[in-house]
Amino acid sequence: MLGSAVLNRVSEILQDASNVTWTAPQMIEWLNDAIRALVLVRPDASSTTASMQLVPGTKQVLSAAVDLRLIRVVRNMGANGTTPGRAIRLGDMGVLDSFAPDWHTEASAVVVKEYMFDEARPDEFWVTPPVHGTTQVHVEVVKSVLPSAMTASTETVPVDDIYGPALIEWCCYRAFSRDSEHTPNWQRGARHFAAFFSLLQIKMKSDMAINPKVRAMVEKQA
Repeated sequence: MLGSAVLNRVSEILQDASNVTWTAPQMIEWLNDAIRALVLVRPDASSTTASMQLVPGTKQVLSAAVDLRLIRVVRNMGANGTTPGRAIRLGDMGVLDSFAPDWHTEASAVVVKEYMFDEARPDEFWVTPPVHGTTQVHVEVVKSVLPSAMTASTETVPVDDIYGPALIEWCCYRAFSRDSEHTPNWQRGARHFAAFFSLLQIKMKSDMAINPKVRAMVEKQA
């Protein structure tokens, strides 16, 4: 989906097809804001799977420049980062702290067995056993990344087309909210702001409804 597909629809709603009241650069800026807001609410909207080289020890940190948060650690990828290996399970740091309090200083290894994750620090995770100090260790991670900023409407929007309606609502919210809170336009902006989150909530519910894990749990309880 090109940026123009979103912005043309926004201009139509604003009744400003020639960008007289709201300029083209402003529209691009608001589209970028819409994409960032989307990723803030739905990190999976800008997710990627990549091989990551780990540093020695247990604590690992994603790249501050482009990575927003960890979603999942999948499997070992060998010393070269391209050789699939053992799956990595999600562990419980509290349990590990209780039953193996010295796990941070255990013997290092070249194969990761578990990873731990704290929602309060979404750009960090911990692995066990500790990563070897000299042999390279890679794992496959699923992570949310910062989308590249768009500079022109002829560029491709860096999120899935399904989020187009939500992006339109956010851009309309930004356009109408420039006015005073006592004007009809400001009230329209508030409605578009609410519609943005409503669309994402509906998308989340529909995703959950067809999630294989959720369906299996429902079938088990039936």
